[in-house]
Order: sequence, then C-alpha cells, then structure tokens
Amino acid sequence: MFKRIAAGAGALALVGASVALASPAMADPVKGGAVIPLTCSDGTAYNVAVNGSGAFSPAHDIASTKLFIPVSFPSSLVTVTDTETGEILDQFFDEEMVATKHANKGQGEPLGCYYEASFVDEEEGVTYIVVGNVFIKTKR
Repeated sequence: MFKRIAAGAGALALVGASVALASPAMADPVKGGAVIPLTCSDGTAYNVAVNGSGAFSPAHDIASTKLFIPVSFPSSLVTVTDTETGEILDQFFDEEMVATKHANKGQGEPLGCYYEASFVDEEEGVTYIVVGNVFIKTKR
C-alpha cells in the first residue's frame, strides 16, 4: 500500500540534496531538481526549481537568480492515483505547515503563491498530484 506523505511541503522539495550555490551566476538551479510553476498573488508567474530534500527547502526562479524561501504551506489537496490506470486511490488534505527556522529570512512580507505539482512513486506504482498554496519570501 502507498504511503501518505506531507505532500504540500513535499511538492516543493521533491527530489535532490540541499541547495548550495557557490555563485548565483554559475548556478544551475534545474540540475537534478523538479521545476514547479508558481502563480503569485501579485500577478507574477514563476517557474521554480527545487533541489532540496527538506520540507522548507528554498526554490530558485529558473529565469533569474531570485531565491524563494517558503514560510508556510496552508492545507494542500493531495490526490493519489494508480499510475497505470489513472484510478483515484486516495484523496486528502494535508495540514498546514509553518516554518519556524525560515520565518525571518528573506525580504518583505510573505507573498502567497498557488502551485500544482505531480510526481510518480515507481516503487509503489502511484502518482501524487498536489494542489495548494505556499507563502514565500524572496531573496536575491
């Protein structure tokens, strides 16, 4: 049977290791990570790369050197489907997650953004589809 996951935050920390950038000009934020589209409440859309393994790993705008630091994930809707048939196996809401460590990092007030992400667990034969919001702060 498949595992229930903390997918709201997990969607933005899908794969990879912690992000460590020697120089923003030399960084390849997509290497080994997932790209997730964000649509933010200020009307701006971004494609961000997530390379971290933690729930609150930062994301990088793939079109600039901007860094997004998640500070909270309100409840996210997670749908689990059979990868072969598309049959819905489970659907649930994740509880809100709030960062205590990153809350004071970044610039300004948190910006609300919407995301949709999916990833396949080949071992379990299921696909996780996550729809939710994240509040972020930015850093250049």
